[in-house]
Amino acid sequence: MPRAHCTNTGLIHHWTFDETTGATATDAGSGAKNGTITGATRVAQGRLGGALSFDGNGDYVQVGADALGVGGCGGGWTTALWVKRTADNDDTVLFAPEHNTAVRAVVKLEQWEDTNEVGLTRSGVSGANYDFGYTAPLNTWTHLTIVGTSSDTKLYVNGVAHATTISQAFSMPLHRIGAYAGGNDLSYLQADLDDIRVYGHAKTATEITALYNQVNINPPDPPTDVTLTPATQQLTVTWTPPANNGGADVTSYVVSHKLASAGSDAWSTPVSVTAPAVTAVISSLTNASVYEVRVAARNSAGQGAWSEVVSAAPSATVVAPGAPRDVSAVPGDASLVVSWAPPSADGGAVVSGYLIQHREDTQGAAWSTPAAEVAATARTLHCFESHRRENLSGAGSGQELGGHRSLCDRYCRGGEHPGCATKPGCHSGGPNRVARVGGASL
Repeated sequence: MPRAHCTNTGLIHHWTFDETTGATATDAGSGAKNGTITGATRVAQGRLGGALSFDGNGDYVQVGADALGVGGCGGGWTTALWVKRTADNDDTVLFAPEHNTAVRAVVKLEQWEDTNEVGLTRSGVSGANYDFGYTAPLNTWTHLTIVGTSSDTKLYVNGVAHATTISQAFSMPLHRIGAYAGGNDLSYLQADLDDIRVYGHAKTATEITALYNQVNINPPDPPTDVTLTPATQQLTVTWTPPANNGGADVTSYVVSHKLASAGSDAWSTPVSVTAPAVTAVISSLTNASVYEVRVAARNSAGQGAWSEVVSAAPSATVVAPGAPRDVSAVPGDASLVVSWAPPSADGGAVVSGYLIQHREDTQGAAWSTPAAEVAATARTLHCFESHRRENLSGAGSGQELGGHRSLCDRYCRGGEHPGCATKPGCHSGGPNRVARVGGASL
């Protein structure tokens, strides 16, 4: 027979649902009550890693854990979870006790009598249905925290206390997740659940805010500056970590590749690289065949979006690098600041530097002799005595801005460069000058 008790005051149960296969929901808390999944399906990307999806048709997780009482060492209990309600129902269960036992409290995602409101029921007691006056939105991940004490039960939504408090004390039932454990109508859940945590104490409002901040993270942004270095039958991939890690440390990266001529469904099974490493080698490739490569970052919330796709062909010889990327120019006082990112393919050797050229933006004008080589680590250059347009292209191959008037004219007309109109030649008819930057493997 289960009993209401308080084993300790810490994290007693923690079901993350991060397993990728099988019918076991592992409990990472001190209670170590692994659940058995019936019907519910795994979702690869939930709110924090994997999740479970309940379709309202016979799905549940059998846990068989003891209920938590509101008295004793912990002074109550706290249950927190991410939930995404996927349909309206007249009565759905989040947590239920064993059937026909002394513990009668049932936690509902949608309270009986079609209110769709979060609440609790004292089963077998007439009129003992209570709700918080809050309905979880459809198809939106929402963090719910329910706190039980000897005097009342509170609800917090996304870390904020809801206005309605239920002035009743309940034990926290933990026999089954997603349905009643017996009876004629089991009120099956129709929702996705993720990261269920159960504590043996009643958390304060400050502690709940801290918990929400801890779990309110997102997958990281894509890695940047993905670069390929060809060699015989292989490509070495390097990248820069994402500027935005989603609120949690990047734990690993995944790298995938395919032949450029193949379809979008031909990407290889991603290979994992443990952070902080930012390089990988793709082997057993065919020389002279062009491959596409992409990289994504992972943290405790899951995998982020893929990086831009870059391409190169394995080769036993060194070739000219690709064009510098993301070229831009910003006008200054009688000058331009030119910025760029490294080429996606370095031709088989480390880029040793960049070359800058300029010319009058008129038909037939010749490019200048390249300026002194800029260091390979540089990403910007402050150049030119005139405030005019920058076109950038490469010693190996090039990228050009083109397609608009001089930058000075464009900024003056937009009012973005105060005083620029007083500079000589700052008008649509003034002479323009273009430039290019190239990366060379020397």
